[in-house]
Amino acid sequence: MLPLSGMGIMRICIADTVDWDYHVGTPLGQPMGGMQSAACYLAMALAAQGDDVTFLNHTRHPGEWFGVDCVSWADASATARLRLQPFDAVVSLTANPLPFRELFGPDMRLVLWSGHADDQPPVQVLAHEEIARLWDGFVLVSEWQRECFTRRFGLDRDRTAVLRNAIAPVFENQFASATELAVEKKTDPVRLAYTSTPYRGLQLLMAIFPLLDRPARLEVYSSMATYAGGDTDAPYKDLYDICRNTPGSQYVGAIPQPDLVHALRRVGILAYPNIFAETGCIAVMEAMASGCAVVTSSLGALPETTEGFATLISVSDDWYGYAREFLAALHRSMDFVHSDAGIEHLWRQVEHINATCTWTVRARQWVDLLDAGWGLSRAGDQPSSAPPAP
Repeated sequence: MLPLSGMGIMRICIADTVDWDYHVGTPLGQPMGGMQSAACYLAMALAAQGDDVTFLNHTRHPGEWFGVDCVSWADASATARLRLQPFDAVVSLTANPLPFRELFGPDMRLVLWSGHADDQPPVQVLAHEEIARLWDGFVLVSEWQRECFTRRFGLDRDRTAVLRNAIAPVFENQFASATELAVEKKTDPVRLAYTSTPYRGLQLLMAIFPLLDRPARLEVYSSMATYAGGDTDAPYKDLYDICRNTPGSQYVGAIPQPDLVHALRRVGILAYPNIFAETGCIAVMEAMASGCAVVTSSLGALPETTEGFATLISVSDDWYGYAREFLAALHRSMDFVHSDAGIEHLWRQVEHINATCTWTVRARQWVDLLDAGWGLSRAGDQPSSAPPAP
Protein backbone atom coordinates (compact mmCIF):
# COMPACT_ATOMS: atom_id res chain seq x y z
CA MET A 1 0.00 0.00 0.00
CA LEU A 2 1.47 3.37 -1.01
CA PRO A 3 0.91 6.59 0.95
CA LEU A 4 -1.77 8.81 -0.56
CA SER A 5 -0.36 12.05 0.80
CA GLY A 6 1.42 12.76 -2.48
CA MET A 7 -2.04 13.92 -3.56
CA GLY A 8 -1.82 16.58 -0.83
CA ILE A 9 -4.07 14.95 1.78
CA MET A 10 -3.25 12.36 4.41
CA ARG A 11 -6.17 10.07 5.18
CA ILE A 12 -6.07 8.80 8.76
CA CYS A 13 -8.48 6.88 10.96
CA ILE A 14 -7.93 7.25 14.70
CA ALA A 15 -9.68 4.46 16.60
CA ASP A 16 -10.44 3.50 20.20
CA THR A 17 -12.37 0.52 21.55
CA VAL A 18 -12.74 1.73 25.16
CA ASP A 19 -16.42 1.87 26.10
CA TRP A 20 -16.60 5.63 26.64
CA ASP A 21 -19.10 7.98 25.06
CA TYR A 22 -17.01 10.83 23.70
CA HIS A 23 -16.26 12.63 20.42
CA VAL A 24 -13.40 14.89 19.39
CA GLY A 25 -14.99 17.96 21.00
CA THR A 26 -15.59 16.34 24.39
CA PRO A 27 -12.35 17.41 26.13
CA LEU A 28 -13.22 21.03 25.43
CA GLY A 29 -16.11 20.80 27.88
CA GLN A 30 -15.39 18.08 30.42
CA PRO A 31 -12.41 16.33 32.07
CA MET A 32 -11.20 13.26 30.22
CA GLY A 33 -8.29 10.82 30.29
CA GLY A 34 -4.97 11.91 28.84
CA MET A 35 -4.66 9.66 25.79
CA GLN A 36 -8.30 10.05 24.78
CA SER A 37 -7.93 13.83 25.05
CA ALA A 38 -4.68 13.65 23.10
CA ALA A 39 -6.36 11.67 20.32
CA CYS A 40 -9.14 14.24 20.08
CA TYR A 41 -6.72 17.16 19.87
CA LEU A 42 -4.54 15.38 17.31
CA ALA A 43 -7.61 14.64 15.17
CA MET A 44 -8.66 18.29 15.28
CA ALA A 45 -5.14 19.49 14.45
CA LEU A 46 -4.85 17.09 11.51
CA ALA A 47 -8.22 18.25 10.17
CA ALA A 48 -7.23 21.89 10.63
CA GLN A 49 -4.15 21.42 8.45
CA GLY A 50 -6.29 19.89 5.70
CA ASP A 51 -6.01 16.17 6.29
CA ASP A 52 -8.96 13.78 6.02
CA VAL A 53 -9.60 12.38 9.50
CA THR A 54 -12.06 9.78 10.77
CA PHE A 55 -12.49 9.06 14.49
CA LEU A 56 -13.89 5.62 15.35
CA ASN A 57 -15.02 4.95 18.92
CA HIS A 58 -18.13 4.33 21.03
CA THR A 59 -19.58 7.81 20.68
CA ARG A 60 -23.32 8.19 20.98
CA HIS A 61 -23.13 11.42 18.98
CA PRO A 62 -21.65 10.50 15.59
CA GLY A 63 -21.28 13.11 12.89
CA GLU A 64 -18.82 15.79 11.93
CA TRP A 65 -17.13 17.53 14.85
CA PHE A 66 -14.44 20.16 14.23
CA GLY A 67 -13.87 18.87 10.71
CA VAL A 68 -13.51 15.25 11.87
CA ASP A 69 -15.91 12.47 10.83
CA CYS A 70 -16.83 10.75 14.12
CA VAL A 71 -18.13 7.20 13.63
CA SER A 72 -19.58 4.82 16.23
CA TRP A 73 -18.67 1.15 16.47
CA ALA A 74 -22.40 0.58 17.08
CA ASP A 75 -23.27 1.74 13.53
CA ALA A 76 -22.65 -1.39 11.45
CA SER A 77 -23.30 0.33 8.13
CA ALA A 78 -20.88 3.16 8.94
CA THR A 79 -18.11 0.80 10.03
CA ALA A 80 -18.67 -1.32 6.92
CA ARG A 81 -18.08 1.79 4.81
CA LEU A 82 -14.79 2.38 6.61
CA ARG A 83 -13.43 -0.89 5.19
CA LEU A 84 -13.71 0.70 1.74
CA GLN A 85 -11.95 3.93 2.67
CA PRO A 86 -8.41 4.39 1.27
CA PHE A 87 -6.80 5.32 4.59
CA ASP A 88 -3.05 5.86 4.69
CA ALA A 89 -3.08 4.47 8.22
CA VAL A 90 -5.32 3.41 11.07
CA VAL A 91 -3.99 4.69 14.40
CA SER A 92 -5.36 2.81 17.41
CA LEU A 93 -5.30 3.64 21.11
CA THR A 94 -6.16 0.01 21.86
CA ALA A 95 -3.39 -2.61 22.09
CA ASN A 96 -5.46 -5.52 20.78
CA PRO A 97 -5.20 -5.38 16.97
CA LEU A 98 -7.79 -8.06 16.22
CA PRO A 99 -10.88 -5.79 15.93
CA PHE A 100 -9.00 -3.57 13.48
CA ARG A 101 -7.58 -6.38 11.37
CA GLU A 102 -11.08 -7.85 11.18
CA LEU A 103 -12.55 -4.52 10.07
CA PHE A 104 -9.82 -3.17 7.80
CA GLY A 105 -8.19 -6.34 6.52
CA PRO A 106 -4.58 -7.58 6.46
CA ASP A 107 -3.14 -4.92 4.14
CA MET A 108 -4.09 -1.77 6.06
CA ARG A 109 -1.20 0.02 7.77
CA LEU A 110 -2.11 -0.39 11.43
CA VAL A 111 -0.28 1.63 14.11
CA LEU A 112 -0.64 1.37 17.88
CA TRP A 113 -0.36 4.72 19.70
CA SER A 114 -0.06 4.11 23.43
CA GLY A 115 0.56 6.20 26.52
CA HIS A 116 0.40 3.23 28.89
CA ALA A 117 3.40 2.08 30.88
CA ASP A 118 4.64 -1.35 29.86
CA ASP A 119 3.42 -2.95 33.11
CA GLN A 120 -0.19 -1.80 32.71
CA PRO A 121 -2.92 -4.41 31.97
CA PRO A 122 -4.25 -2.83 28.73
CA VAL A 123 -0.97 -3.50 26.87
CA GLN A 124 -0.08 -6.98 28.15
CA VAL A 125 -1.55 -8.49 24.99
CA LEU A 126 1.68 -7.37 23.29
CA ALA A 127 3.55 -10.08 25.19
CA HIS A 128 2.07 -12.54 22.66
CA GLU A 129 4.37 -12.37 19.65
CA GLU A 130 1.66 -13.48 17.24
CA ILE A 131 -0.47 -10.53 18.38
CA ALA A 132 2.33 -7.97 18.36
CA ARG A 133 3.21 -9.00 14.79
CA LEU A 134 -0.23 -7.83 13.61
CA TRP A 135 0.82 -4.23 14.24
CA ASP A 136 2.81 -2.42 11.54
CA GLY A 137 4.26 0.07 14.00
CA PHE A 138 4.18 1.40 17.54
CA VAL A 139 4.12 5.12 18.33
CA LEU A 140 5.11 5.85 21.91
CA VAL A 141 5.17 9.11 23.83
CA SER A 142 8.71 9.10 25.26
CA GLU A 143 12.08 7.46 24.80
CA TRP A 144 11.74 6.03 28.32
CA GLN A 145 8.49 4.33 27.34
CA ARG A 146 10.03 3.02 24.11
CA GLU A 147 12.91 1.45 26.01
CA CYS A 148 10.46 -0.21 28.40
CA PHE A 149 8.28 -1.55 25.57
CA THR A 150 11.14 -2.92 23.50
CA ARG A 151 12.65 -4.61 26.55
CA ARG A 152 9.42 -6.13 27.94
CA PHE A 153 7.71 -7.11 24.69
CA GLY A 154 10.73 -7.74 22.47
CA LEU A 155 9.58 -5.22 19.85
CA ASP A 156 11.77 -4.48 16.87
CA ARG A 157 13.04 -0.94 17.46
CA ASP A 158 12.67 -0.19 13.73
CA ARG A 159 8.91 -0.63 14.19
CA THR A 160 8.76 1.96 16.99
CA ALA A 161 8.76 5.74 16.91
CA VAL A 162 8.47 8.44 19.56
CA LEU A 163 6.02 11.31 19.14
CA ARG A 164 5.46 13.14 22.39
CA ASN A 165 2.15 14.36 23.75
CA ALA A 166 1.29 18.06 23.72
CA ILE A 167 -0.74 20.70 25.52
CA ALA A 168 -4.43 21.30 24.91
CA PRO A 169 -5.01 24.27 22.58
CA VAL A 170 -6.54 26.34 25.39
CA PHE A 171 -3.17 26.28 27.19
CA GLU A 172 -1.32 27.88 24.29
CA ASN A 173 -0.01 31.47 24.33
CA GLN A 174 -1.50 32.52 27.65
CA PHE A 175 0.93 35.33 28.33
CA ALA A 176 2.01 38.15 26.04
CA SER A 177 5.21 38.93 27.95
CA ALA A 178 7.35 38.10 30.96
CA THR A 179 5.91 41.20 32.62
CA GLU A 180 2.38 39.85 32.33
CA LEU A 181 3.59 36.49 33.67
CA ALA A 182 5.18 38.21 36.69
CA VAL A 183 1.96 40.03 37.53
CA GLU A 184 0.06 36.74 37.61
CA LYS A 185 2.65 34.67 39.50
CA LYS A 186 3.75 37.04 42.26
CA THR A 187 0.79 36.32 44.51
CA ASP A 188 0.83 36.53 48.29
CA PRO A 189 0.68 33.85 49.51
CA VAL A 190 2.23 31.73 46.77
CA ARG A 191 -0.27 29.40 45.15
CA LEU A 192 0.50 25.71 44.69
CA ALA A 193 -1.54 23.22 42.67
CA TYR A 194 -1.90 19.48 42.19
CA THR A 195 -3.57 18.54 38.88
CA SER A 196 -3.09 14.79 38.41
CA THR A 197 -5.11 11.76 39.50
CA PRO A 198 -5.11 11.14 43.26
CA TYR A 199 -3.10 7.91 43.27
CA ARG A 200 -0.03 9.54 41.73
CA GLY A 201 1.13 11.39 44.84
CA LEU A 202 -1.69 13.40 46.38
CA GLN A 203 -1.61 11.56 49.71
CA LEU A 204 2.10 12.28 50.04
CA LEU A 205 1.57 15.94 49.17
CA MET A 206 -1.06 16.28 51.88
CA ALA A 207 1.51 15.02 54.39
CA ILE A 208 4.13 17.49 53.12
CA PHE A 209 2.04 20.65 52.66
CA PRO A 210 1.34 21.36 56.38
CA LEU A 211 5.11 21.33 57.01
CA LEU A 212 5.77 24.46 54.92
CA ASP A 213 7.38 27.15 57.05
CA ARG A 214 5.55 30.04 55.38
CA PRO A 215 1.99 30.77 54.24
CA ALA A 216 0.89 29.11 51.00
CA ARG A 217 -2.32 28.17 49.28
CA LEU A 218 -2.80 24.70 47.78
CA GLU A 219 -5.45 24.06 45.12
CA VAL A 220 -6.20 20.40 44.39
CA TYR A 221 -7.64 19.72 40.93
CA SER A 222 -7.76 15.94 41.22
CA SER A 223 -10.38 13.28 40.64
CA MET A 224 -10.99 9.97 38.94
CA ALA A 225 -13.81 11.64 36.99
CA THR A 226 -11.51 11.73 33.97
CA TYR A 227 -12.14 7.98 33.65
CA ALA A 228 -15.62 6.76 32.85
CA GLY A 229 -17.53 4.09 34.68
CA GLY A 230 -18.81 3.68 38.24
CA ASP A 231 -17.94 5.59 41.37
CA THR A 232 -14.18 5.45 40.81
CA ASP A 233 -13.65 8.26 43.33
CA ALA A 234 -15.02 6.19 46.23
CA PRO A 235 -11.61 4.91 47.44
CA TYR A 236 -10.30 8.48 47.66
CA LYS A 237 -13.10 10.21 49.57
CA ASP A 238 -11.12 10.23 52.82
CA LEU A 239 -8.16 11.74 51.01
CA TYR A 240 -10.37 14.42 49.48
CA ASP A 241 -11.68 15.21 52.97
CA ILE A 242 -8.10 15.70 54.14
CA CYS A 243 -7.62 18.15 51.26
CA ARG A 244 -10.76 20.04 52.31
CA ASN A 245 -9.90 20.12 56.02
CA THR A 246 -6.20 20.99 55.86
CA PRO A 247 -5.68 24.73 56.52
CA GLY A 248 -4.63 26.54 53.38
CA SER A 249 -5.80 23.71 51.12
CA GLN A 250 -8.80 23.79 48.79
CA TYR A 251 -10.17 20.67 47.14
CA VAL A 252 -11.71 21.50 43.75
CA GLY A 253 -11.72 18.20 41.85
CA ALA A 254 -11.35 17.73 38.13
CA ILE A 255 -12.62 20.65 36.04
CA PRO A 256 -12.88 21.32 32.28
CA GLN A 257 -9.63 22.46 30.73
CA PRO A 258 -10.79 26.00 29.91
CA ASP A 259 -11.50 26.47 33.62
CA LEU A 260 -8.18 24.89 34.60
CA VAL A 261 -6.33 27.33 32.33
CA HIS A 262 -7.89 30.24 34.17
CA ALA A 263 -7.03 28.69 37.54
CA LEU A 264 -3.39 27.92 36.73
CA ARG A 265 -2.62 31.46 35.53
CA ARG A 266 -2.12 32.55 39.14
CA VAL A 267 -0.58 29.30 40.40
CA GLY A 268 3.13 29.65 41.04
CA ILE A 269 4.12 26.00 41.57
CA LEU A 270 2.88 22.63 40.39
CA ALA A 271 3.53 20.56 43.52
CA TYR A 272 3.56 17.02 42.17
CA PRO A 273 5.42 14.50 44.37
CA ASN A 274 4.86 11.87 41.74
CA ILE A 275 5.08 8.21 42.82
CA PHE A 276 3.77 6.71 39.55
CA ALA A 277 6.13 6.35 36.59
CA GLU A 278 4.78 8.67 33.90
CA THR A 279 5.27 7.83 30.23
CA GLY A 280 4.75 11.44 29.12
CA CYS A 281 2.88 13.71 31.52
CA ILE A 282 0.40 16.09 29.87
CA ALA A 283 -0.51 17.63 33.25
CA VAL A 284 3.10 18.72 33.71
CA MET A 285 3.32 20.06 30.15
CA GLU A 286 0.19 22.15 30.68
CA ALA A 287 1.47 23.49 33.99
CA MET A 288 4.69 24.47 32.25
CA ALA A 289 2.69 26.24 29.54
CA SER A 290 0.85 28.05 32.32
CA GLY A 291 4.10 29.45 33.69
CA CYS A 292 4.18 27.26 36.80
CA ALA A 293 7.43 26.19 38.37
CA VAL A 294 7.33 22.38 38.48
CA VAL A 295 8.52 20.39 41.48
CA THR A 296 8.17 16.67 40.89
CA SER A 297 10.03 13.35 40.90
CA SER A 298 12.50 11.97 38.40
CA LEU A 299 10.41 8.84 37.79
CA GLY A 300 9.75 7.53 34.30
CA ALA A 301 9.73 10.08 31.50
CA LEU A 302 9.42 13.16 33.70
CA PRO A 303 13.02 14.24 32.95
CA GLU A 304 12.17 14.09 29.22
CA THR A 305 8.88 15.87 29.71
CA THR A 306 10.28 18.75 31.75
CA GLU A 307 13.39 19.20 29.54
CA GLY A 308 15.57 20.79 32.21
CA PHE A 309 13.01 23.35 33.40
CA ALA A 310 11.73 21.53 36.51
CA THR A 311 13.08 20.63 39.93
CA LEU A 312 13.27 16.82 39.97
CA ILE A 313 13.60 14.80 43.16
CA SER A 314 15.13 11.31 43.00
CA VAL A 315 12.91 8.53 44.31
CA SER A 316 14.16 5.65 46.44
CA ASP A 317 12.76 3.36 49.14
CA ASP A 318 13.43 6.17 51.64
CA TRP A 319 10.09 7.95 51.38
CA TYR A 320 10.80 10.09 54.44
CA GLY A 321 13.97 11.31 52.76
CA TYR A 322 12.04 11.94 49.54
CA ALA A 323 9.43 13.96 51.44
CA ARG A 324 12.14 16.04 53.15
CA GLU A 325 13.81 16.80 49.81
CA PHE A 326 10.48 17.65 48.24
CA LEU A 327 9.63 20.03 51.09
CA ALA A 328 13.00 21.77 50.74
CA ALA A 329 12.46 22.08 46.98
CA LEU A 330 9.06 23.68 47.57
CA HIS A 331 10.64 26.25 49.90
CA ARG A 332 13.26 27.12 47.27
CA SER A 333 10.65 27.33 44.52
CA MET A 334 8.42 29.62 46.59
CA ASP A 335 11.29 32.11 46.72
CA PHE A 336 12.21 31.47 43.08
CA VAL A 337 8.81 32.32 41.55
CA HIS A 338 8.87 35.72 43.27
CA SER A 339 12.34 36.57 41.95
CA ASP A 340 13.26 38.26 38.68
CA ALA A 341 15.50 35.29 37.78
CA GLY A 342 12.59 32.95 38.44
CA ILE A 343 10.23 34.88 36.20
CA GLU A 344 12.84 34.95 33.42
CA HIS A 345 13.22 31.16 33.74
CA LEU A 346 9.47 30.59 33.67
CA TRP A 347 9.08 32.85 30.63
CA ARG A 348 11.68 30.79 28.72
CA GLN A 349 9.77 27.69 29.77
CA VAL A 350 6.48 29.09 28.46
CA GLU A 351 8.04 30.10 25.15
CA HIS A 352 9.65 26.67 24.74
CA ILE A 353 6.41 24.77 25.35
CA ASN A 354 4.46 26.99 22.96
CA ALA A 355 7.09 26.45 20.26
CA THR A 356 7.51 22.69 20.61
CA CYS A 357 4.60 21.05 22.47
CA THR A 358 1.40 21.96 20.62
CA TRP A 359 -0.87 19.66 18.67
CA THR A 360 -0.25 21.74 15.55
CA VAL A 361 3.42 20.75 15.81
CA ARG A 362 2.53 17.12 16.56
CA ALA A 363 0.11 16.89 13.61
CA ARG A 364 2.90 17.90 11.22
CA GLN A 365 5.21 15.33 12.81
CA TRP A 366 2.60 12.57 12.49
CA VAL A 367 2.15 13.33 8.79
CA ASP A 368 5.92 13.46 8.24
CA LEU A 369 6.27 10.08 9.96
CA LEU A 370 3.54 8.37 7.95
CA ASP A 371 4.43 10.13 4.69
CA ALA A 372 8.00 8.82 4.95
CA GLY A 373 6.60 5.29 4.63
CA TRP A 374 7.26 4.32 8.25
CA GLY A 375 5.19 1.36 9.38
CA LEU A 376 4.61 -0.10 5.93
CA SER A 377 6.44 -3.33 6.78
CA ARG A 378 5.89 -5.74 9.66
CA ALA A 379 8.08 -7.98 11.76
CA GLY A 380 9.91 -10.41 9.51
CA ASP A 381 9.70 -8.10 6.49
CA GLN A 382 12.37 -5.71 5.25
CA PRO A 383 12.66 -2.99 7.96
CA SER A 384 11.09 0.32 7.10
CA SER A 385 13.14 3.51 7.01
CA ALA A 386 13.97 5.11 10.33
CA PRO A 387 11.31 7.53 11.56
CA PRO A 388 12.05 11.25 11.35
CA ALA A 389 13.26 12.83 14.57
CA PRO A 390 10.34 14.24 16.58
